[in-house]
Amino acid sequence: MIKSRGGRHHREAGPQEQQQPDASRTCPSRVVQVFGARLVARAHTLGVRIVVWTVNDPGQMHRLLDLGMDGIITDRPDLLREVLVTRDQWVAPSPAPSSTTSDRAS
Repeated sequence: MIKSRGGRHHREAGPQEQQQPDASRTCPSRVVQVFGARLVARAHTLGVRIVVWTVNDPGQMHRLLDLGMDGIITDRPDLLREVLVTRDQWVAPSPAPSSTTSDRAS
């Protein structure tokens, strides 16, 4: 809404804007752990796999793998590969079968 005040126009926040606090002022940046070893163990007992995302820090990748995560989604697969290699958990993908001339002829 635009109101006039003293010959100047200014924009006044609408009802939705007034109800929405600025997250940068109310929520300091921090990591909140929403799971722990007991939760992971219980999920695995129930047959539930746990996959976390978007993890781009090698230290955090190590901690999550230590907790028993079943998968990690990342923007940095190169870093995840390095983490898995250092943990001796990297399994190189098998090469795709190549088609030969005789395969194409049949």
